[in-house]
Amino acid sequence: MSKMRFNPDYWLGQCLDDFVAFKTLNDLVGDDTAIDSHLSSLVVISADGTSVPAEHAEQIRNHQITGVKNLIRHFGGLTIVGLCTSFEVAVREFYEAWFFRYPSQLHEFVEHKSIKGTVPLAEVLRSDSKESLIKELAVKAASNASQGKYSKILIRASTLSKFEFPNDLQDRISSIQEDRNNTVHEKLPHSGGIKEISEAYDIVSEAIMFLADVAYKSGVPGAYSCLNPVEMVLTDMHFQSVSDA
Repeated sequence: MSKMRFNPDYWLGQCLDDFVAFKTLNDLVGDDTAIDSHLSSLVVISADGTSVPAEHAEQIRNHQITGVKNLIRHFGGLTIVGLCTSFEVAVREFYEAWFFRYPSQLHEFVEHKSIKGTVPLAEVLRSDSKESLIKELAVKAASNASQGKYSKILIRASTLSKFEFPNDLQDRISSIQEDRNNTVHEKLPHSGGIKEISEAYDIVSEAIMFLADVAYKSGVPGAYSCLNPVEMVLTDMHFQSVSDA
């Protein structure tokens, strides 16, 4: 059976994709020439097919401009949700790999009939091997460990690993979760722009990087090039590592 791995490289890439998509839209919406070109392609006519008075056409144009500008608020909220989803799945993957690597720490996160650290006999008997049983329990424990407030989830990882959790990250990641909940549960529009989305991207990336650092230093199998990225330069149309240049 294959080992369970943590892949922060992938989840950081997913976060970057979300941020770049929003930035691309923001740049487009902020380009007055592009907006004018779009609006100029629209033909405004009345219900009976006659031309619309100039003042009415201008009102319609202004309404269209407002609608385009409001895309930023709409997709800002969706970008926050996307960043948080990447974080949540990354956290679950971290804990699956963690508990598979350190099954002795499963005790607090699995239970049977409200008794912590116990497993139903039927579950033990249907497992093909000890490793397969640990894998099943790791998935179950990870689901429990990754529930709740983002800050508590990260502090939990700090406690299990005995790695210090950066205190300033606690409030910042909690703020991102609050923004996410406002969008998902309250359908509130996101009030920020590119600055706020950039900050959210940085915070979520920092949280995933914290988990990456914990996992790497604790010997959890995974992909950790994000901790020591290879810088590339283009020389004579060939890529090479800066260290080899």
